[in-house]
Amino acid sequence: MLKSNLEILEYVHSCPNHSVDADTLAAFIGDSAEKRLSDLYHENLLARSSNWYGDGVVVYSLSGKGFDLLAKTHQTNQQRAQDRADQAANEARAQQHADYLAGLNRRTMFVSGIISAIVSALMSILIRLLFG
Repeated sequence: MLKSNLEILEYVHSCPNHSVDADTLAAFIGDSAEKRLSDLYHENLLARSSNWYGDGVVVYSLSGKGFDLLAKTHQTNQQRAQDRADQAANEARAQQHADYLAGLNRRTMFVSGIISAIVSALMSILIRLLFG
């Protein structure tokens, strides 16, 4: 499966010192790894260097721009999650309010029925007293 640039950057970020050797990274990327690494390097998302031991192993690490892209992506994802949580809370409050109003309506109808019955009984008694 083709890895996205973000997945590649997150993989490098998860490695110790945010660095990984080219062979390991190429194995993670899979198909067309050389081209993808070259593209990421030319987009300034990854930095390329030889490791400190001087044995010629190429190491890729996150560049400043790569770190910024990851931070913005994570911030956007957190904002989306917060927005979904806020929306769910608003929907729950709206449902509670609707339930409250439905209960209030039932209680109002019940009380209205009782008052109507009392008024009807009082009118009946009054009519009997006046015309009885």
